[in-house]
Amino acid sequence: MNYKKIYMQIINRAILENRKKQGNIYYENHHVIPKCIGGLNNNENLALLTAREHFIAHWLLTKIYPNNNKIIFAFNCFSYKLNGAKNNLGQLDNYSTSKNYEYARQKVVNLLKGKPCSVQLRNSLINTVYINNGIENKRIPKNNLEEYLSKGWKTGRKKFKRKSPSIETRKKISKSNMGKTFSANTIKKWLDFAKENPHCWISKNNISKQIFLKDLESYLKDGWVRGRYSLRTKPIGKAYVEYKDVCIEIDLFDKELYLSYGWKETDYTYFKNYNANSNIVFGIGSYTYNMNSRDTFGFALKSTYAIKDGKEIFLFKNPITDDGEKKSQKGQVQVFKGENGKLTYIDGLNSKTPRYENWLLPLFENGELLRETSLNEIRNRVKRYKIIET
Repeated sequence: MNYKKIYMQIINRAILENRKKQGNIYYENHHVIPKCIGGLNNNENLALLTAREHFIAHWLLTKIYPNNNKIIFAFNCFSYKLNGAKNNLGQLDNYSTSKNYEYARQKVVNLLKGKPCSVQLRNSLINTVYINNGIENKRIPKNNLEEYLSKGWKTGRKKFKRKSPSIETRKKISKSNMGKTFSANTIKKWLDFAKENPHCWISKNNISKQIFLKDLESYLKDGWVRGRYSLRTKPIGKAYVEYKDVCIEIDLFDKELYLSYGWKETDYTYFKNYNANSNIVFGIGSYTYNMNSRDTFGFALKSTYAIKDGKEIFLFKNPITDDGEKKSQKGQVQVFKGENGKLTYIDGLNSKTPRYENWLLPLFENGELLRETSLNEIRNRVKRYKIIET
């Protein structure tokens, strides 16, 4: 069975109907290309599906990507019955059908649609106040406020220091935010807020944090000093060194280290007129040259195929300590249009493998540039085509 074809039929039907979230029909947002395999969270990658279509779409994705844990977990999340019914054997029948799922979702929506907030809930929100004792937060009736204040409690909620995320979590957050853009309206709001509420850095006991400028006086009385704490104890600045036809810019406090390895100090004029090798550095140790890496722009240049002494060699990596995310393509690669019109690829090919269509073209060969492509052409291609993994 061609699961991809069935999946795209559901998506295309939803797009052609130009559906909108209004009226009596219940729709749910669905990412056409799942975010876990590179899909974007924008209108071009979203389709409005009925609850039943949404259920079936995620089921089809588990067939298309049977080894992707995130897609399987996503399907599992809304596959449980809400009523916990039992089957003929008296066991809990956990999984619902698409019709049951759609029926349950529609019932919930109809139940909540137009339902006003109860008087009891409204009063509980208006006539209560948050207090804290430095250890916990509590919500109490306003009538009991004086009693708690006399016991040392304070009004308002205290923001407790959260546990710092692990390095692995930080990498995941960085990766998920890579390439994200913000609208001009959002950026304007941030700038307006910063102008109306200026910030400043303060430090104490080797700890730095940013606060509102209006709160600076109270922090200074508590022993804080204005400014950001720096771990650097050596001179801060830039230096220029050259070695074997390579000229680079380095941090000043690293100069002695470079000189000990045979580098020679030069000046900015010589560096400026030299090749801009500090702009592009490939391979391990790029931080030696500058603080930019392939992760800075979400870009990597990798080799997948080579010929040595007439023998073809497939170049790739597949770390045993990884879950498969870092597994790279190998051998010669063919890029072509799939059944759904999207660009896809096949790797692991050799020089004898027949190719009926290949969008990959040679750009550089034996020191000669074969084709020139402008950035505008590249941007237009990215907008037109979306890559789907196979």
